[in-house]
Amino acid sequence: MMKKIVVLLFAGALLYGAQESFYYKSGHKITLTPVQTTLRAGGSFDYYETSQGRVVGVNDEILLKLKDPKQIQTLLERYNLELVKQYGSSLFLVRTPSKQQTLSLANQLYLEKDVVFAHPNLLQKRMRR
Repeated sequence: MMKKIVVLLFAGALLYGAQESFYYKSGHKITLTPVQTTLRAGGSFDYYETSQGRVVGVNDEILLKLKDPKQIQTLLERYNLELVKQYGSSLFLVRTPSKQQTLSLANQLYLEKDVVFAHPNLLQKRMRR
């Protein structure tokens, strides 16, 4: 019985640790560490601290720029995304099935050949100059 519990705990730790805690910005990998915060946006965001020390909120939206805007429908279907808004001819705001999938889907989209960039639509604290 004890072996089963240890195995289940180990498997759970592997699954929890498998969640991607990074995204790509301007070709650089930005690592994220989950944090607890009391920002006003509440439960609609998961909060992380970036490797640069900034706290950002991640919800269920991704900003997506395509080389060929005609590919948007293919990507929407392939990744089970919903088109929220189109900005110009090749910039799109898309919604993921859940905020827990946002980082993973943004990273998968970033690797697509027709994608210029794909990163979470982050909530960031305003910085004073």
